[in-house]
Amino acid sequence: KGCGRRIRTMEKDAGQKFLNKFMSSSLESLQRLHDKGIIHGDIKAENCLATDPDGHCKLADLGVSCLKGESLNGFTAIYVAPETIQDQKREGDEQADMHQWACMIIVESLGEQVFKDIMNLTPPVSGQDMMGAKCEIKKNPGPYKKRLRDAFKAAKEAGSPVPSIKIQDHISKCLANKSTERPTSQDILNALRR
Repeated sequence: KGCGRRIRTMEKDAGQKFLNKFMSSSLESLQRLHDKGIIHGDIKAENCLATDPDGHCKLADLGVSCLKGESLNGFTAIYVAPETIQDQKREGDEQADMHQWACMIIVESLGEQVFKDIMNLTPPVSGQDMMGAKCEIKKNPGPYKKRLRDAFKAAKEAGSPVPSIKIQDHISKCLANKSTERPTSQDILNALRR
């Protein structure tokens, strides 16, 4: 069920290298799909198949994917972009995939419960609760972004592998209210390579 537990239990340096390779490899796969006009629509660690122990992966499960501008065939609530729910925008686009990618990296580096805490949700959390929280975040992202920064800081202080500050900023931008303000996979890949 994802690689997060693995990342969080690895020795710090090995975990950091794995996380960095996982981020770049998943973005490269996503970029290849986007270059072909394909929207994945269900980015999550369970759909990133490890190809080696270093973090290389390939995107899988294109069951809800679509061509850009066509209707998505479903989604996973914890990762879905808020506009998909609130605006009932079912057309697939790169920006919705980037939101899902950012949520996946947050879950994999911090854990699902921390992600739910950041979203201000208390267990048990249903898909409907998650979608309601995403709509609230779209209206007022400030507290959410602060909780995210604080969670990354606490994880780093505890010795857990986390994305660099530069990549954390990109992850935060991937969660922007306006989907047009989200970076592309290429933007983040460029930042990872610097």
